[in-house]
Amino acid sequence: MPEDVSDEGVLLGKTRELAAGVGIRLKEQGLMGRTVSIKLRLADFRTFTRQTTLRTPTNDESDIAGVAESLLKRDLGPGKEFRLVGVGVSNLADSFQLPLFPLEEEKWAASGVHVSA
Repeated sequence: MPEDVSDEGVLLGKTRELAAGVGIRLKEQGLMGRTVSIKLRLADFRTFTRQTTLRTPTNDESDIAGVAESLLKRDLGPGKEFRLVGVGVSNLADSFQLPLFPLEEEKWAASGVHVSA
């Protein structure tokens, strides 16, 4: 970002945009990942990361965005200005065993997990 930003809407929008790019690149390479991370740099140049590991791998942009936004929201607050926001996915795999039984698929769908090939 060319200037420090404190507006939550702008930061969340940028996070969604970055997550979409990550999801697209994962799909292009036939990969999925389990760990979603964000990198944040404050106006005073303090830099830190936040991450969470999912139960199942994904390359779905909305899944990645949802997790990244949740991680970002933990650090938003009055007076905080950000000069860098980054989104990444690690713990990659090139294949994933889908459930054999429809009941398991229904449980996954109900929990909001989307797996795209």
